[in-house]
Formats: sequence, C-alpha cells, structure tokens
Amino acid sequence: MPEENGSTALLTFAPRTGQEAPEPPAEADADLLRRIAGGSNEALGTFYDRYSGLVWGLLRRMLGEGGDAVRDAFRVATRPAPGTAPDLFSAVCLKGADTLIADATTPAMRGRLPAWYLKALDAPAFLLLPLVVKGAPVGLIYADKAEAGAIALGEKELSLLRTLRNQAVMAFRQASGG
Repeated sequence: MPEENGSTALLTFAPRTGQEAPEPPAEADADLLRRIAGGSNEALGTFYDRYSGLVWGLLRRMLGEGGDAVRDAFRVATRPAPGTAPDLFSAVCLKGADTLIADATTPAMRGRLPAWYLKALDAPAFLLLPLVVKGAPVGLIYADKAEAGAIALGEKELSLLRTLRNQAVMAFRQASGG
C-alpha cells in the first residue's frame, strides 16, 4: 500500500487486539532499501534493527525447536582435509562463487554434498551466496526449496540478494577494521 510520500512499505504495522498502534517508521522501507543499495551502512543498521526480531521470531515459529539445530548443522569446512576434494559448500565458499543448484537429487550432485547437509536438510534445490572478506569465507547466505527446479529468481531478485550479501560483507569488513 503506497504511503503519503509515494513509497511502498514492505511490512505494515497493525495493533494486536487491545493494544495501541505502534508509531510508523520514521523512514519508509523503500527509502531504506535504496540507501542500502547505495552502500549506506547506517540504513542497513536501521533496517536490521527494525526487522531482525520479527524475522528471527518468524523463523523460530516456522522451524520450531529444530531451528537451532539447522543453524548449528552449517559447519562448512574452509580447508578440505589433505588429499580430499572439497565438498560443494566448501568449494563455493573458497571460490566466493554465487551458486544456484536447481536439482540436487542427481547422483553426481549428491556425491558433492557433505554428509552434514544430507542429514540435516537435504533440500532438492538451493541457493548459496558466500560472504568473503579479504579472500577468506566468513559466512554464507542459504535459501532452499522443497522441489527440484523450484527456485526461480529474476535479475532484480538476484541483484537484491547480492546487495544484501555485499552489505553484510561491508559490515564484516568495517567490524574487522578494514
């Protein structure tokens, strides 16, 4: 729904029964996203502060008690054992290569997936966006779907995801002093 300034909010704020309506955000979400796309760490912080609690709460309700287990399962080896080839997650992180796996059910692909992933998630389609700072992987944005071929991202959506990743990388760089 467009706001007075013509921008559109990503989320609307509605009071629960018996509660007063919260104050509307000082800056519209669309304006914040434009500033984030322009490299503003301040805007990223405001956006994070505004929605991180909501997102984590929603994820906890969706994943239930298993949410922490999923988070804990992601232990990507950044250095494969001597004499062994890196699994897919390690290779993606080491190369810093954005990767969409449309069908992880093929025998060739399953052979590249680490045991921890097959045990904890085993999604048939997923997207990996590694976070690399000074040539070293520091994190990974992961998204999956329950059906092979079900992830369809247009250039705009992929660009926004990459912008989000790049902002996270900038925050890591700033936090590490460089």
